[in-house]
Amino acid sequence: MHRLHLPGFTTFRAFWKDHYNHVIVPRPREDICNACFQFANAFRHRKRIREEAGYDSDDSDESNNSFRSELFEATEAAEDAITAAALHVEMARKQRELTNEKRQAALDDRNLAINERRLCYVGDYAQNGYIPSLCGEQPGDTHCFSPLNAYTFGLVNCSLEPKKLFAYTFFEGDGKKDANSVVSYLQHRLDQEKIGPNATAKELNFVFDNCGGQNKNKTVMRYLLWLVAMKYTRVARAMFLVKGHTKNDCDRLFNVLKINARKSNLWTPRDLIDSYNQNDNVCCQYFIEFYDWDSLFDRYMKKAVPQIQKGHVFTCDVDDKPHALWTQQCDGAEKVCNEMMLPQCEKSCDWVHEMTPEGTNGDGLSDIKWLELHSKWGKFAPADKQLQHRKTSAAVMKLTEPFFQQNRNFET
Repeated sequence: MHRLHLPGFTTFRAFWKDHYNHVIVPRPREDICNACFQFANAFRHRKRIREEAGYDSDDSDESNNSFRSELFEATEAAEDAITAAALHVEMARKQRELTNEKRQAALDDRNLAINERRLCYVGDYAQNGYIPSLCGEQPGDTHCFSPLNAYTFGLVNCSLEPKKLFAYTFFEGDGKKDANSVVSYLQHRLDQEKIGPNATAKELNFVFDNCGGQNKNKTVMRYLLWLVAMKYTRVARAMFLVKGHTKNDCDRLFNVLKINARKSNLWTPRDLIDSYNQNDNVCCQYFIEFYDWDSLFDRYMKKAVPQIQKGHVFTCDVDDKPHALWTQQCDGAEKVCNEMMLPQCEKSCDWVHEMTPEGTNGDGLSDIKWLELHSKWGKFAPADKQLQHRKTSAAVMKLTEPFFQQNRNFET
């Protein structure tokens, strides 16, 4: 076999300069959030003014005063924004240090009895997946088709080494990406790890990003009080990373989760779940055990959570007003006490025994979605993925057994 001869670096560089001298390759960079960019840009701006003004600490007082005057005029208008950006940077640093502290504590306590352990879980939603997904080879027409959405929520138990991702996947029509779903995942994970009234943990910490509709909302906050009231833990805490600084353990393992899915043709829910489970550090399951936690909490707790937008640390402690939610803007900031229990429930001794949520069902797929999946995607499905189907309505042409429904009810 003829072996291709590769040029040396000197030859390559000379060729590049002769033919592609206009192409500029920038230095590698990292993403930066808006507030941090504004904060850093303020210092760059001041440095530039110093250089242009020729400021020197050894110069005369007159030249120094002139420089200070120019600097003040140049930055006065942006002073409030710079101050806010500086606060943002400091909050992000403190929150990151707090989460790292709790993650390390969970790892240190992994061999202790459950009542002495401080546990930490990191939770986040992955980017949506799709079924069918033809990443191995994409027929041209499918670029414009609408597939079935697949939603995956990941939980990482920081007590494990190496880290392992517990992924909960459901499909469009099974449920919603809302607060009730997030609490259902958390509760299922605790139940699987045998944490409960008969095995009370010393501390439960949850780390999330700052997404309000999914993680940072009244349902998740009130779930902390429920955990303490039901004796799952003595201290329940939710920590939210500051916007723009939300990289966490889940994000890294989501890349591992999708390694095979990104280069495979996936036709059925089973195909997707199997592709997610190809790595030893991932445990993915099909999950539809959703409960109406919000309605349950409304019967016993106040609906509004004060300071929820500004707060980043929320704590419920059995030894410090167990019916209250303590809020902090960030770690180290002043604590604000919010009494959350309704007066009639706070005085009762038996209300905790009734605090069991009711199950919920998804709305299912619309008829037009069933039709599109069959009529557009169906012709591309291989023979072993096809199922017999029948038309139940000539007007709607809804398919009760579409091809992608194959093996949907597999064991979890």
